[in-house]
Amino acid sequence: ASRGWQRRAASSRDRIASMSHMAETSLKQIEAARQLAPEATACLRPVLETLYRHGQNASAAGDDAAVQFGVDVTEKLVPVAAALAAKAAKSANAEGPATAEGPGAGPVQHTRGFADDEILCSTASPVSFASPRGKFVVHCLRDRFALESTTGKGTTTYVVRHEHVRRLLYLQRGDSNDTKDVLVSLAPDAALTVGKQSVATLLAQCRGKDKPIEIVARREMGLDPRLESGEASRDPGEALVAMMEMASGVAKATRPKTSGSKGFAGVGGLGCVKANVKFNQGFLFCLTDGFAFVDRPALYLPFDDLADLQLARAEGVGSSFDLIVSRVGSPESGRGAAESRSQGDAFEFANISREELDGVRRYLAKNCSEKGEGEAGGKNAEGD
Repeated sequence: ASRGWQRRAASSRDRIASMSHMAETSLKQIEAARQLAPEATACLRPVLETLYRHGQNASAAGDDAAVQFGVDVTEKLVPVAAALAAKAAKSANAEGPATAEGPGAGPVQHTRGFADDEILCSTASPVSFASPRGKFVVHCLRDRFALESTTGKGTTTYVVRHEHVRRLLYLQRGDSNDTKDVLVSLAPDAALTVGKQSVATLLAQCRGKDKPIEIVARREMGLDPRLESGEASRDPGEALVAMMEMASGVAKATRPKTSGSKGFAGVGGLGCVKANVKFNQGFLFCLTDGFAFVDRPALYLPFDDLADLQLARAEGVGSSFDLIVSRVGSPESGRGAAESRSQGDAFEFANISREELDGVRRYLAKNCSEKGEGEAGGKNAEGD
C-alpha cells in the first residue's frame, strides 16, 4: 500500500511538472507580446499575476485539477496578447515617427530637433508616461527637455522648452500600488501634437516597488542626492520628481498642501479624492491654486482658468456627489482646442464619496471666496 501511494504521488508530481512546463511555454509567448507592446498589453498584468500565484499554490498543494485550470486559462491568453500587440503595432505604423515642439508646432516633423552633444544627461532606461502614453527616455538639455521612444518602427520625440512649463506637480495617490505621479502642465499654446490630439499635460508615473531611475550624465555636472545611484535608500517617486525638476528647469515641484488655512487633506490625508471622469476612475487633487486629475485624462485646472464650480447631488442621500468644473473661453479657441473638444468645456468629477463632502465644501469656501464675484471659482460653488 505504501509503495502504491508513493507511485501515485510520483505520478501526480510528474503530471504537475509537465503541466507547469506547458504553462511556462505559454507565459513566455505572452511575455514576448508584452515586450513588443508593453502599454497595449498592460491590462493582462493583473491576470497574469493572479495566475502565477494560483499556479504556485496549486503546485504546492499537489492539486492536479487546479494546475490544469491555470494551464488552460494561460493558453487562452496567448492569442489575446498577440492580438493586442498586433493592434498596437498597426496603430504605431499609422501614426509614424514624430517630433513635436511647442508653441505652434504645426504639422508633425520627422526630425529630432537636437544633437547628441547638446544633451546634458538622460535617464538610463525609459520612464512610464500616462500622457503622452508610452515609455520614454528623458533627455535634459540646457533650455529644454525631450521625451524619446525608440522601437522597431522608428523613433518618436517630443521636445518641451523650459519657458513653456506652466506648473510641475508631485502627487501621491496612496493607492495599492503606491503610485507616484509627476505632472507637467504646459502653456496652452505650447501643447504637444500627439497623433491627432493636442496634449498640454504630461504625466510621468512610477510605483512604490519600481526601481529608482538611473541617470547617464554626458557632461560634468552635480546631481541631486535623490538621483545618486550609490544611495541605497532612494525612493522611486523622489528620484522621478528630481529628474523632472532638472529636466523642466523648475527649482522645486509643487506638492499638495494638506494642512493650513487653504490646505485640503481629504479622508486619506494625501490631498485627493477618488473620482470618475466619464468612464475613467482616477484621483482628483485639490490644490491651493486649482485642481489636478490623474491619470485619464491628465488635467491641471488652475482657478485662473475656471469660470464656474458646482457641487451636484450634494444635498441628496446617496453615497456620492459630483463636482462640475467649467473653464473660461470657447473650446474652439487656442492651441489646446482638440483636448478641450474631446472632454467638453466642463469637466464632471463624478461619484466622489460623501465622506469627502464636508472637506470639499470647506476647501471651496477657503480657496474660492477670495476670487470675488465674476472670477473663477466665485460662482455657484454650492450649485445643485
